[in-house]
Amino acid sequence: MNKEFDYKAMRYIAVVIPALLVIMGLKYGLIYLFVNPNQGTLDFTLFLNSQGYMLVIYFMECMLTIGMFVNLFRLSDVTSGWNAASIVLMISLITEVLLRILEWQGRYLELNVLDVSFVVFLSLIPEILRLLGIVLFLREVRRLKRKMRDGAVRRKPAKETEEKKSRGLAYSRHWFLAAVIMILSVPVTLFLCNFVYLFSLGVLKWIGLFVSVVYLSFSVLLGIRIRSFCQEYYLYRYNQG
Repeated sequence: MNKEFDYKAMRYIAVVIPALLVIMGLKYGLIYLFVNPNQGTLDFTLFLNSQGYMLVIYFMECMLTIGMFVNLFRLSDVTSGWNAASIVLMISLITEVLLRILEWQGRYLELNVLDVSFVVFLSLIPEILRLLGIVLFLREVRRLKRKMRDGAVRRKPAKETEEKKSRGLAYSRHWFLAAVIMILSVPVTLFLCNFVYLFSLGVLKWIGLFVSVVYLSFSVLLGIRIRSFCQEYYLYRYNQG
């Protein structure tokens, strides 16, 4: 058995990343679900629009992000892509803390339209970095699956192998597209509601909920694929010795 490979980290990754994908969607979905259209206004960042119960979701997301970072760091010698993903996730956690400080200060300052717009789109940075970390992980998953498939191509029909590959790529692409739309939806909604008064908060609320549900659907499918890969790669490394 290869003693250099961290088998525990691979087992944890199989749980942590699928859970993180779902929690990311729940965070956005719950924020949209409890938005009150009659209020007629929104605070200028995602976190400030959260209610008290959302602190649990944020805590879980933070813990899962830390878990992903730690386990990818422990697996960083497997591939440079996973090492890069761990670094990006570490930066996302740091920027998340800095953003919370900026938001706290912003509540006590008089901000003009330009300042608010800056903070709104600045709040995208930790979300984008977290997404980038997951994308880097998935890119290496695709490469490692190709490596395993090349070794097993003589034992499986080529048509079956290509079909599985196509499904995996489709899940990744659809999930990524839904994630980008979902992450951008909040600052766009905040901007439209605060500065373009023709838009109804009620309409934007249901659009946001729909996007969150679509994202969660693809997250579940992708999470199943990630868990399957982790199990396959675990056995692959074990059998390679």
